[in-house]
Order: sequence, then C-alpha cells, then structure tokens
Amino acid sequence: MPTERPIIGIDPGVTGAVAILRGDDLLLFDAPVDAIRRGGKERRVLNPMRMASVLRVYAAGASVAYIEQVAAHAVHGRTQGASSMFNFGRGYGLWLGILAACDIPFVEVPASVWKPPMVGRGADKAASRYRAAQLFPECSDEFDRVKDDGRAEAALIAWFGRHQETRRRP
Repeated sequence: MPTERPIIGIDPGVTGAVAILRGDDLLLFDAPVDAIRRGGKERRVLNPMRMASVLRVYAAGASVAYIEQVAAHAVHGRTQGASSMFNFGRGYGLWLGILAACDIPFVEVPASVWKPPMVGRGADKAASRYRAAQLFPECSDEFDRVKDDGRAEAALIAWFGRHQETRRRP
C-alpha cells in the first residue's frame, strides 16, 4: 500500500497552529509569533519567515493544505474592532501567500463547514480539544491546556482535509 501523502491543517490566527498529518503521524506547530512593543503595550504578531520555514521544511510533498477561512465575526453581540479584524486578516493572508509561494495547493474551508462533522454545530474550543485528543490519543497531552485550542483545531482541520481528499480520489 502506498504511503499517504501528508495533509496540512492550518488554524490561521496568532494563537493558531499548523498540523501535518502523515498517515497516522501528527506533527503540530504553534503559530510562529514574535512579541513586539508599541506605545508601551506588548502584542504578538505572526513571524512570516518562521511561518514559511514550517511549511517548507515539514510539508515537502504535501498533497494539499486545508486552512480555516476566516471572516470578521460578532463576539458577545459586538463585532470585532477594526484593528483586530485587520490583524486577523493579515495573518490569514500571510498563510495564503506562503502556501502559494511554497507551491502547496490549498482549500479554504469555513468553520461552518469543517466543524459540524468534526465536533458538532456550535461546539466550543474545549470540544475541539476533547475531539482532537480522541482522534490522536498519542498526542492528547498536546491538547490539554485551554491555550492549545489552536493545535486541536489545526489537527481537526487536517483530519477533515484527509477525508475530503479521500472522497476526491477516483
């Protein structure tokens, strides 16, 4: 039986991650970020050079990447602020550009498409961590902390992508 080509799952936020699924093996990488200081405040921003390194080194020969398609959304009845939306969109665009530069074909998939079959409609991030631990018990400690939701969602996106790719094969 031929070896399965890897599938990449990307949760594109600053707290997101990259998951590379090769057969039964799962590699996880937190989104590469730097802390910068502006106006006395520290904030985290994605590091494009390190983002590219993750994909170049670990995703050679990938058949496809699945990336969560993002959009501004309401939180507690309020929409995100302009600065927040800009930064989120900037990160998403960086991932798309890096995928293209690395010649990795990609599929943009909204959470409303990948989440229901993986964790159910309206499920929270804790449900994503729980489901990822079920699917990848050898990596369950990678999903233990609340802040590990990006890893969990990247892993679930990769799993979703694998099943989409399996259906596309003749």
